[in-house]
Amino acid sequence: MVFSRAFAVTVVFLTALVNAATYTGKVQVINGEGSSNGFLKNWNSGFDGVDYGGNPLLVSITTNSTGPLNLVAINAVFPPPYYLGAQSSSYHPNLAPGSDVIVALTNVNPTSPGAPPDASYSESAIWYFDTVTKKLTPQWINTDGSRPATYIAYDIKYNKIFLSGDVNAYNAVFNWKPASPVSFYLVSN
Repeated sequence: MVFSRAFAVTVVFLTALVNAATYTGKVQVINGEGSSNGFLKNWNSGFDGVDYGGNPLLVSITTNSTGPLNLVAINAVFPPPYYLGAQSSSYHPNLAPGSDVIVALTNVNPTSPGAPPDASYSESAIWYFDTVTKKLTPQWINTDGSRPATYIAYDIKYNKIFLSGDVNAYNAVFNWKPASPVSFYLVSN
């Protein structure tokens, strides 16, 4: 019994390695109408906005598992680490429906897939990647291990992109800087 279980785990692991592929490109920000807002910025302050200067961030993602993956910057002008993830505050670490709490997109140290935030309230392995459509979808894990609805939101006024559990609840509180839901897609360079 132990041998057959170990064999099955080995087969799954080897299959993941054989089927692993690495994709590189720019992350395109698509608005709710299906139009492009541009690509993630590559500025010394980070990647949490849209590039207007012609120097978009290039990223790499390796599909070596079926779970959440890491997205890694490959031409970053910002300082390391180069894992593109998210970081919450220690006061408001969890996303939820009806809550105005947001999680900042930022460069973070690598974390385990599916794990709650680390000691700095950061997560890196939050991305699901559809190899057919090239869509990148985040999944924030709350401190209790729950998996809330996670939306990418874009505040065009301040050129900020972040994660939210409820964009309408955020907009009700921060109506002077409203955000809209957007999607990320990997575009080969």
